[in-house]
Amino acid sequence: MKFKVLALFVIALCAISIPSVFSTEFTLNVEHMPYEGSTATPIVMFVTTTPLAGSKPWYLYVFWDDIPIKDGVADAKIAAGKYEHRWRFSFYPPKERATKGSHIVQIWVYDNEGTIGKKTFFYNIKSVVPTKEWWETLPLGAIEFFKGEKGDKGDKGDSVVGPEGQPGPEGPQGEPGESLIGPPGDKGESITGPKGAKGSQGETGPQGKTYPQLWFWVCIGFSVVSAIVTIAQIIKKV
Repeated sequence: MKFKVLALFVIALCAISIPSVFSTEFTLNVEHMPYEGSTATPIVMFVTTTPLAGSKPWYLYVFWDDIPIKDGVADAKIAAGKYEHRWRFSFYPPKERATKGSHIVQIWVYDNEGTIGKKTFFYNIKSVVPTKEWWETLPLGAIEFFKGEKGDKGDKGDSVVGPEGQPGPEGPQGEPGESLIGPPGDKGESITGPKGAKGSQGETGPQGKTYPQLWFWVCIGFSVVSAIVTIAQIIKKV
């Protein structure tokens, strides 16, 4: 009996000394815009937690009418061993459930200890806009059928050209361009040939004759004729 009591006491003591592990409680904060729209309207979401920061990553999940559209998206790592539990993203309503009316959007966040935080809101689709894939699946001629016949051409509208604006300020002076003059060429070689050898001296010509007496008698004859002419003119006058 004493042994059983001792064993129970030891078990109780061990249970008290072993620390219990509790998950960290947190608050999930969700904001989104818009609250309603067409199937072609993007939905923008901001998700944060309180507390905001931690030493390990947390993960986000988003469901649209039970269809997962975000699966295990990690939060923002801002430094080594430090994370901020915040997410910002946008999405379109999934085409599998993109019908008019109210739809359920659920946001789940798992912390590093397995605790889960959940938020739910409703999004109203007011109109369904066909996607690009939907138009591509139409048979030939269907688009022309939807368009209908081409209408008459309308009257020409007024000119929308406004008055001429004021000239803008003068721009800064540009940098001087590079010179187009090339570098001077190398000096060409001289084309003057070498000086020729000096020629030999020619033979001396014969000496010319002189006539000094002939010139003397020519002068005397000219003087005599001039005197005779002068005397004849004087006699004639007498």
